[in-house]
Amino acid sequence: MSRRVYRWRVSPPPGSGFEAVEVLGASRYEAVIAAAKLWRTPWTQIARACNADAFEKLGEVIENG
Repeated sequence: MSRRVYRWRVSPPPGSGFEAVEVLGASRYEAVIAAAKLWRTPWTQIARACNADAFEKLGEVIENG
């Protein structure tokens, strides 16, 4: 059984110095973890600072296989 995975645009908290990134994840939770890895910062701090506007679901990822 496969799970749905989405492409997300995650915007960092204002004043963080990071740029928005596009990541893959099944949920906003997974998206913020992936974004924090790219930003090389602890995800818990980013998750607390990001509000709902920080996440944009761009679409479902369709795997060929």
